[in-house]
Amino acid sequence: MKSRDARRHSDVKQIQNALELYYADHGIYPIGSWWTSNLSNWSNLETALAPYIDELPHDPKESSSGYPFITGNYAYSFFSSNYGCSGGWYMIVYQLENAKGVDPGVKACSMIPSIFQYGGSGANTAIKTVGSSAR
Repeated sequence: MKSRDARRHSDVKQIQNALELYYADHGIYPIGSWWTSNLSNWSNLETALAPYIDELPHDPKESSSGYPFITGNYAYSFFSSNYGCSGGWYMIVYQLENAKGVDPGVKACSMIPSIFQYGGSGANTAIKTVGSSAR
């Protein structure tokens, strides 16, 4: 479980690095509404990030379907739509097998601040929400 969780953190960092390279070239992030690694729509993010990452990773214990913000579903989900500036922010949600550390959360860029923190505000959470806040 520890090695899979370490891989999850590493995979998400790789995706984030590719997203920042994409942003540097295009001035926005790819615009998507819940592209998830265990669904066919993950190919949308793969296509957008192809110049920046060889292969978009999948969760090492990927569930056959379902979003990672639901307990027991292992996948990576990407969202960067709505809230006042589609493509100006993004979030990635994933789930660990061992709850450890806080869920950092992400702030969207709406006029009324929208904070997404799918793991909640506890000291140790399994679900993590990371990304780039409004620019």
